Parts: sequence; structure tokens; C-alpha cells
Amino acid sequence: MTRSTDRVARAIVALALGTVAVACGAPPSPGPSPTPPPSIDRPTRPAATASLAPTPTPPPPSELSQWRQLPPQEPLQGARFFSVASVANQFLGLGCVTLRNEGCIQPAIWASPDGLEWDSAGPVFLPESSSGMVMAAVASRIGTVAAGNVRQGDKTEASIWLLGANGWAQITPQSASDSTITALLATDNRVIAVGSGAFTHFSGFRGWWSADGSTWGAAPSIADDAGGYPTDLLPVDGALLAWGTACGDVCPVLPTAWWITADGTAWQPVEPPRGLEGANVTAIGHTEGGPLAFGTTGAPEPLQPAAWVADERAADWSPVEPPPQPGATTVRYHLLVGHGSVVAGNAPPGPGREQLRGLVWLRGPGESTWRVPIEIPDMEVVGLIQHPEQLSRIIVIGRTFEGLAEHIVIWTGLVEWAP
Repeated sequence: MTRSTDRVARAIVALALGTVAVACGAPPSPGPSPTPPPSIDRPTRPAATASLAPTPTPPPPSELSQWRQLPPQEPLQGARFFSVASVANQFLGLGCVTLRNEGCIQPAIWASPDGLEWDSAGPVFLPESSSGMVMAAVASRIGTVAAGNVRQGDKTEASIWLLGANGWAQITPQSASDSTITALLATDNRVIAVGSGAFTHFSGFRGWWSADGSTWGAAPSIADDAGGYPTDLLPVDGALLAWGTACGDVCPVLPTAWWITADGTAWQPVEPPRGLEGANVTAIGHTEGGPLAFGTTGAPEPLQPAAWVADERAADWSPVEPPPQPGATTVRYHLLVGHGSVVAGNAPPGPGREQLRGLVWLRGPGESTWRVPIEIPDMEVVGLIQHPEQLSRIIVIGRTFEGLAEHIVIWTGLVEWAP
């Protein structure tokens, strides 16, 4: 067993967990050029934190039925999730294995059939003295693809892993140096990846694509002053739209940046869709009437919570009432549950606390107002999913800390309107 493999084995068995610092993450912001894009076909996962003003008095509070925290799970000891993805009839927890005082020591993936019970999907092994993070995954015609970065010393490289009969095989794309991959999307004939240049600064937009999974071409990079940190990829009419954080001399630069491509082989900055000019978008989901976006307006100061809806083409967006939010809240996830919606995000620590609070908002069928949020103390939300069979069951996945020890926390509850 190599030293790298041995470290992973110790991490999965040990109760000693990783350090507080996350090796990745960033918020959203602007972008130049014309062509407002239309129709968004799938929800998205971004992240941003901003100072938000208070909202009017919300309706009476309501709770998820049987809302409870699940006991710790041994396979999740040493796990740090960057995100949670629904891939090929299962959920994948994407991130790394951690050790106390060492942070991430190996990129790793965990799997669950229902979001409640988790097991290791295998550490993604690397050469000695390497570390890194898995940040995105997608099911495609060439199989399950995951992506992120590997780090050796002060060098960071974009990395791709392809799931095969013998586990995960690592692939290094073209122009991988000083880069990380942050989002993936599968089309009918290829898998498209986007990411950032310098991993520590998130400057310079990067793109890759592959038709067979083994060879990955690189799109021409976009200069740092127009680059950034894309958080998701969205199909639009005849093209693909990426959006996320803009980065110039500093990162983030608000508002949200947008990039567009015909096929993933070349990207260009583009103006935001009509109605989202100047908006800092932090999440996009779907309702029965079309896309629904969350974020803030008023950049750089003072920021105000905001939400927008669009028709199915997503060419024109209109403001709607956002969920009631305490200051500096980030809405990150949206689920369409039956004919209602569930939203989750993070708020600053409460009085006397040092860690973020997770918040969950509900809006039932026919309701025009969001209910008072359910609060989960001492937890940063990293995933919001729906049980694949018990459709009324909502699962919120987050991370919390006890000193230098980091833990995955899972909460679950039922919405009263879903079957």
C-alpha cells in the first residue's frame, strides 16, 4: 500500500477530520458582450454571500414534519463535501478525504441510493504528495464523469475522472496547468467542462470538451479581466450558457458574469438575460411556470435580497418576492417538489455562535408567499435533494466543525403537500 493510499485508509477509519479551510469555493458576478440568452433547461448550483437588508414581516412559521438530524455515518468520517449531485440513479457527494491539521489529502466521492445512507464510492487515488478536490459530476453517454483539481505543492491542475469497471480512472485534459474544473454538462454528443484559471484567484475563464471521455480538448482561455469562476452550465436555444463569479484584479466582482458557446469549443463573455442586468444571481431552479432565480441586487452596496421568474425560454426575467432572509444570507439551492418549492441557503452565525446557519424555506402549492425559514444551527448547507421514492421527503446535507474536526451533517423532513 502506498503512503498516499495509506493516508486515505487512515482518514476513512479515523474520527479525526479535516481543517476548517475549504480548498475551493467562490461567489458570482458581471460579464460584457451582447446577446441575451434564452431558455434554461435545468436547475443550477452556485454560491455567493452578500449583505442583505431585512424583508417585511413574513407569514406565520411552519415546520417540516418529522424534521430531524440523522446519526453520524462511519463511511462519512473524514469526508468534506464540496457539493452533492444526482447522477445515474444515485446521489454523489463530491469533495475530498480530510485529516485533522492536514486538510484535503485525497479527492474522493461518496454514493447514496436515497440521500439518507452513504458509502464511499472510492477515493480518487493520486501520485504521492498530491491532494485535490472533486467539484462536479455528470452522467453521459460515455459514462459517469467527475471533475475538479489535483494539487501538488503549490501547483494546481484541472483533473477529470471517468468511472469504469475497475473504479475511477484519472485523465488530465489539455491546458490543465494552473486550472480547476467547476462544472460539467453532458450533451447528446459530448461532455463539456468549464472552470477557472489560477485556482487560488479564480481568474481567467477556462473550457474543455470531450466526445469519448479519454481525450479532452481545451477551448481558448478568456483573459483574466473577463474571466472568472463559472458555477454552472445551462442549455439555451442552440447554445450553452455558463454563469458565475467574475474576477478582475480581485474576486468576486459583482454582479454575475455570463459566458456563451455554441458547442463548448469556444466561449465568449455575454450580456446577462434581460431583467437580470446588475443582478448577483446565486441559484437558478425550475418551477412549473419556468425558471426561478435567486440572488441580490444593489451591488456593490447596499445589497437587497431578490428573486426573478422567466418564461420557458428564459429570455426575459421579472422580479418576484424573495424568501424572507436575515442579513448576509445566500440562497444556494431550489427544488421543485410536487406543485410547491423548497429552497435552502446559508446565513451568518447567530448570537454567540461562530458557524454559519442553514436555512430552509417552503412555499406550498398555490402559495404566493414564502414561509418563515426553518433554521439549522451550526451547519453550512452543501446539498438539497429529494428522496427518489418517498417524494415528500426532503434531505439537507451540510458540514459543521468541532474545533479542527469537520463533519458531514444530514437533516431530513417531510413536506405536507407532496405524495
